[in-house]
Amino acid sequence: MSNTELDLKILTYNDLRELGYGSRTKIWRDIKEGKFPKPRTKDNKPVWRRKDVEDYFNALPEHESEIHDNLRNERNGLKQA
Repeated sequence: MSNTELDLKILTYNDLRELGYGSRTKIWRDIKEGKFPKPRTKDNKPVWRRKDVEDYFNALPEHESEIHDNLRNERNGLKQA
């Protein structure tokens, strides 16, 4: 998969959980507090553009987190930590 295809990839709750982000409750709490990107809607379900999520984690001071590593590994075709 090319980087452009990865940038356009859509992430679901399950994808975020697999990356290590946490529960739906944590996601919505962080969205409400402005700490996480707002979702888009696809088929009446919340989804996130992978690029938005990756940009969010790259902008954090402690961006060398497990989630950042998982996103980078996925981009490079490696298994998650």
